[in-house]
Amino acid sequence: MSPKPLPPKSLRPNCLRNNEPARNWYFVPGGMILKNQRLADAFARLLKTETNYSASIDDARFLGAFEHFYKNNRFGAHDYGTHYVVLGYEFKPSGTAEPKADDQHGELRWWPHELLASNRAHKNTKAYFASAKT
Repeated sequence: MSPKPLPPKSLRPNCLRNNEPARNWYFVPGGMILKNQRLADAFARLLKTETNYSASIDDARFLGAFEHFYKNNRFGAHDYGTHYVVLGYEFKPSGTAEPKADDQHGELRWWPHELLASNRAHKNTKAYFASAKT
C-alpha cells in the first residue's frame, strides 16, 4: 500500500474508542506514560502506536494540562470512576504515512475543525482543540 498524503493542517485526528471510559466516542490519540518512561519516549511511542506516525516531542506544541473525570473505568468495576491528568500536545505531521488505528480504537479519521461540534466528538476532545486555537 502506498503512503497517503497527510491531511491539511485544518484537519484533526480522532479515534473511535473501543474501551471505557468514553467508549464509542471520538477522542484524540493518547495514552498512559509507563513507569520509568520519559515523557518524550511516551510521546513517540503513543503517536506511533495509535496513529502510525513517527515524531519527536520537540515537533509538537504543548497545549496544557487537562483533567478528565469519568464515573466508570476501563476495568468495568462499578465501585469507582476514573481521573486522568492529561498533558495535551498539538502535532502537525510534515511527511507521509498511512494513518491507522490500534486495537483500542475502531477507526481513525481526520476531522475538519467544524466537525468537532458533532455530538460524536467527546467534550474532552473539544477542549483540546479549543485550547489549540486553530
